[in-house]
Amino acid sequence: MVFQEGALFPHMTTRENITYAATASHRVDELATLLELEDVLDRTPPTLSGGERQRVALARTLATDPDMLLLDEPLSSLDAPIRKRLRDELHSLFESLDIPILYVTHDQREATALGDRIAIVRDGALEQVGTPSAVLTRPTSRFVARFTGNENLFEGIVTDRTADGATVQLGDLQYQTTVSDIQTSTVTVCIHPSRMEIESPSTANGDRTANTVTGTVTRWLNEGSKYRIDIEIEAEPITLTANVRPPTFERLSLENGSEVHVLIPQESIHLIPDRE
Repeated sequence: MVFQEGALFPHMTTRENITYAATASHRVDELATLLELEDVLDRTPPTLSGGERQRVALARTLATDPDMLLLDEPLSSLDAPIRKRLRDELHSLFESLDIPILYVTHDQREATALGDRIAIVRDGALEQVGTPSAVLTRPTSRFVARFTGNENLFEGIVTDRTADGATVQLGDLQYQTTVSDIQTSTVTVCIHPSRMEIESPSTANGDRTANTVTGTVTRWLNEGSKYRIDIEIEAEPITLTANVRPPTFERLSLENGSEVHVLIPQESIHLIPDRE
């Protein structure tokens, strides 16, 4: 087990911490090389950075040649740049280990980057288990939808069902979906902010199979790698939240009050059945 704060012996050097748990002496140097700890083998934990301490804790655990690895939020206390670098290092490490790994985290980016399967836990019970893509795009409950960043959740009514998909009434408009296995009439309509396309009304030609609506930008927020924009839909009293890449945001010159077309692919609309 790798604890959240490392739980290293403060009076021991890096080498001594790893040796304490090693099943064989040669494992110490092997793991030091693997985790790039050769330069800090003679230093004690208080003199190490947060990222170095976590790598020492990981090396000490791997030195036992475990049958399974449990990591309890090992990156939560680290600064963002260090956390990203260690996340990338862990991804490569996990791929090389032929053992089950259970990684506990509240960071969705860590979960999707490192996990083959994600389990969402609520009040001590499993809410949903599946691949990162399935959990993010096809949540089975409103709780999972909100937890995974699906901000667009609306009450809808299924008005038609075919083998190709269902039609759902949302406000005054109807949307076509590819959902074909919905049984209930009342549903929660779920549209992930990253699954929509934003275009200028003068240039929007998009996919003809997409549901297209017109709206006005009411708020935007620069989140670095993307812009988060709120769009008030003209034909219905709802606001859609969309993620827009910086080149698109700049190309469209989006500001509060800008009119836009929102293209919602049929496969991007997920329907969550209302639970009885």
